Amino acid sequence: MTDHVSPRSPSRSNPASMRGEARAMLVLAAPLSAAFLAQMAIGVTDVMMMGWLGPASLASGTLASNFLHLLFYFGMGLGTAVAPMIAQSLGSVRIRDIRPTTQAGLAIVLVLSVPFGIAAWFGGDILLLLGQAPDIAAGSQTYLRTALWYLPPALVFIVLRNVAAAHSRPRSPLVIVVAATFLNAFANWVLMFGNLGAPRLELAGAGIATSLSAWFMALAMLGFLLTDRRFRRIVFWRSSPDWSAATSRT
Repeated sequence: MTDHVSPRSPSRSNPASMRGEARAMLVLAAPLSAAFLAQMAIGVTDVMMMGWLGPASLASGTLASNFLHLLFYFGMGLGTAVAPMIAQSLGSVRIRDIRPTTQAGLAIVLVLSVPFGIAAWFGGDILLLLGQAPDIAAGSQTYLRTALWYLPPALVFIVLRNVAAAHSRPRSPLVIVVAATFLNAFANWVLMFGNLGAPRLELAGAGIATSLSAWFMALAMLGFLLTDRRFRRIVFWRSSPDWSAATSRT
């Protein structure tokens, strides 16, 4: 007696289907990967331009940038969780769950921004405790106390970017991040080096420029979601986050 294998048995893969899935995956993933690289370029731009200030500023700024992004990447992991949850809602046609999931994600990253911001504010003291030289730690603290305002909008942007990605709309976040990278470089040039009549703020100016670029990304992404007709079902300000809906699928 032999087992009967139907033509639709999962034991046989469909090459055409696999090619289609691979193509769809690349179309979605390529802009997301490019956006992630572009967002990393903001930090790289900061470090490159800090080098023009001298070796001490470069050492302090690089250390501070790594400290700041350590906090950011921890929060980014939590903000990214909204993408599979929203995709699941879309796949099961539970559209009403998208708004509370988005609201819960935004609430979580904003709450996390408070302890992260406190850690950044006292970043120089933390670096001293970790054995860094006092002058390097002092320079790092100068940067961190203006760059800490980068964290709330950057994490909000991560949540909103993943809302768009879950709806297969990854290109707009890429455009926004690329524009923010150029904005950051221009703001660094103005604020770090005192161009166009601005005061020369050096590392503090780099922190302000980094924060400005993050606020631009968050506001531009929010504006896109609020004006694109596909996202009109998400009304961010209506009622409070429904935590049960946002956590029932975990």
